[in-house]
Amino acid sequence: MRFLVTAFAAFCICVVATTDGVAAEEEDNLGQTATRPRSRLDLRVKYTQIKSDVEMVKLTARVDHPIDIGNGWKLNTRVSQGFFFSDLPSSDNRDREMEEGFGDLLTQAFFIPPSDGNVAFGFGLRAIFPTATQDQLGSGKYSVVPIGVILHFPTWLPAGSFVGLGIRNEIGFGGDDDRDDIHELQIVPVANIRLSGKSFVSFFPTIRRDWKDDNDMFFPFDLEFGRAIGKGKVGSLRLQAPMVNEQNRYDWTLEARVTFLF
Repeated sequence: MRFLVTAFAAFCICVVATTDGVAAEEEDNLGQTATRPRSRLDLRVKYTQIKSDVEMVKLTARVDHPIDIGNGWKLNTRVSQGFFFSDLPSSDNRDREMEEGFGDLLTQAFFIPPSDGNVAFGFGLRAIFPTATQDQLGSGKYSVVPIGVILHFPTWLPAGSFVGLGIRNEIGFGGDDDRDDIHELQIVPVANIRLSGKSFVSFFPTIRRDWKDDNDMFFPFDLEFGRAIGKGKVGSLRLQAPMVNEQNRYDWTLEARVTFLF
């Protein structure tokens, strides 16, 4: 588990090195809501157990920046890059050694129209670029992912709580001819419940249907607990474990996150 210790150490160094300057925002918005975005920097470390004898650690830096584009509309932009430590086998790692390298680069543009009442929605496009430095660390394909989200903010729940649904459809093209094609529907039911104080619990499993592989399904249990840990800072811990695992994606994952809101 030396690589896991190394990954956590690197993550902690990144957190300590990040500045504390944060703009004041409403207390009920901790950056969890797609339709009420805030400028943010996420630093994440995720441990994944695959097939009981393969391990992966992913360090992720993600930046979101919303832009007012007029008439009440907003555009939320996102860039996310991961760095991996893994003994996952591939054509670049036939000996099952512990290897490290960058994963694919994710970018996203998400449009949010003005909303009245307790319902809001948004739509956009995600683009994924095959920048992984080894085969096992990425898909090998360019991908476009249309996105739609609708959220409801019930008045009978604490401020900052919401439920909703997200839909994505990932289509891969180009890239490495030897890699599998990508065409996958992703359905994301969402529930974020604010607890007492500045804590929250979230449920947002990504249900996947692979249109290219016998319509195989993947449905995980997904639970995140987090809280505000200072002015403009949020920490959380997220556990995932498959309930339907026809795609054999992983056995379980555990992710720690620190978010800096600006």
